[in-house]
Amino acid sequence: HSAPHVAGRRMSMAPTDDYTVELNKLHATVSKWVRDFFHPDHSAPHMQGSSLAGSRSLPLNVVRSSLAKRALLKDMTRLCIFFGKEETEVSILPLFLTIINERDWELRHAFYVHIPELCAFLGPAATELIMPFFDGAAIFDIEELVVSRALLCLAALAELGLLTRSIMLTRAQLATPLLLHPSSWVRNGAVALMASVARRLGFPDTHVLLLPKLNDFTTFDLGTVLAPDDSAELTSDMITQALRTPVSRQAFKLTLMRKSDAKRSSNSSNSSNSSNS
Repeated sequence: HSAPHVAGRRMSMAPTDDYTVELNKLHATVSKWVRDFFHPDHSAPHMQGSSLAGSRSLPLNVVRSSLAKRALLKDMTRLCIFFGKEETEVSILPLFLTIINERDWELRHAFYVHIPELCAFLGPAATELIMPFFDGAAIFDIEELVVSRALLCLAALAELGLLTRSIMLTRAQLATPLLLHPSSWVRNGAVALMASVARRLGFPDTHVLLLPKLNDFTTFDLGTVLAPDDSAELTSDMITQALRTPVSRQAFKLTLMRKSDAKRSSNSSNSSNSSNS
C-alpha cells in the first residue's frame, strides 16, 4: 500500500513544482523588462522642449524610459508584492535608487512621492540603507519642488516609524537651514519634517535634542509654547509662526554664487598644487 501512497504524494506535489518553475520564469521576464527600462540605448534621437525634460534636451528613448519608470513608481506596491521582499531588496531597490541621479526632475520628484511605499514594504533595515542618498542629492537638488518632496518623503518615513532616532535627528539638523528658504514649498517641507520628527521623538527628546537645532531659526524659544508634559506636541503651525523672516531670493542666489565661486577656486587651487607636485 506504500507505493501508491508515495506516487500519490508525488502527483500532488507536481503542480506545486510546476507553479514554482513558472513563477521563477515570470519573475525573470519581468525583472528583465524592469532592467531594460533603467538602461536605455543612448544613441536614440533627442526630444526638445518635452514636458519631461523641462528646458533641457533629452534623448527620445530616455523620455520614453522616464514614462516607463514613472509608471513603475506609481505601481510600486504591486511590484513589490509580485517580487517578494528578498528579490525587491536585492534586484529592484538598487535600480530605483538610480533615479536620484536622473536628468528628468519630474522623475526624481516622482521617486520621492512613491519611495515610502517601497520602504514600508521592506522595513527599517532596508530604509536605513537608502538614507545616504538623502544627505545631498535630495535635500540640495537644483529643483525646489524635488527638494520639497524629498523633505516630505523623510517626514513620511519618520511617521511610518522607519527611521532611527539618530537618522531623524541627523536629517533634521541637515534640513534646518531650509526653514528660511525663499521658496514656500521648501519651507513647508522642512516644517513638516521637523513636526514629524518631534512626534516620533516624544516630549523629552524633542526638548533636549530637537528644539536647540530649531531655535537658531526662530524668533522665540519654541520650548516656551509647549506644555511641560508628555502630551505636548510641536505642530507645524507652531513652527511656522515662530520662524524668522525667510531669506530673500536675491540673497539666496548671491550666497549660492559665492559658494560656487569658492568651490571652483578651491578645485583650481588643488589642481594647481597637484600638477606642481
